[in-house]
Amino acid sequence: MGFGQNRKYKGSILFSTLFLALLGSVLMVALLENYRLSADLHVRVKHFYLAKTMKQMFLSEYGPRLETGEETLKEGTYHYSAGTVIYRQVKQKVELQIEVAPFTFEFTEELSGTENDTENRNVRENALFSVITLFPTKKCLAFHK
Repeated sequence: MGFGQNRKYKGSILFSTLFLALLGSVLMVALLENYRLSADLHVRVKHFYLAKTMKQMFLSEYGPRLETGEETLKEGTYHYSAGTVIYRQVKQKVELQIEVAPFTFEFTEELSGTENDTENRNVRENALFSVITLFPTKKCLAFHK
C-alpha cells in the first residue's frame, strides 16, 4: 500500500487539455488581431502622410498661381509618382481630392492673398510641436530630481 497504489482516480485530463487548448487559441486570436490592427494602422498613417505631403507640394507649386488668378483652369488633375491630386477651386477655397493607392483623402484649403497669411497658417499648424518638449532640458531634469 505504499506510494498510492490503491487509489482509484475517476477523473481524466480531457477537460483540462481542452481548456488549455481553448485558452491558447483565444490568446493566439487576440495576438493576431492586434498585429493586424497595428499593421493596418501603419499602412493608413503612411498613406495619410503621403497625401499630406502631396497636398503641400501641390499648394507650393500651384497655390501662388491660383491665388493670383494665373491659372486659367479652376479645376484639374495633377499626377505625382505616389498618387493623383484632383483640385477644384470654389471662390477663395481649393478642394483637393488626393488618391494614394487604395485610399482617397479630401482636403479643403483657403487661398490667401498674401504670403504672410500662409506663413502664419503654417505656424499655427505647427504650434503644437513647439509646445511639446522632445528632449528634457536642464529645468525639466532639475524638476524631476
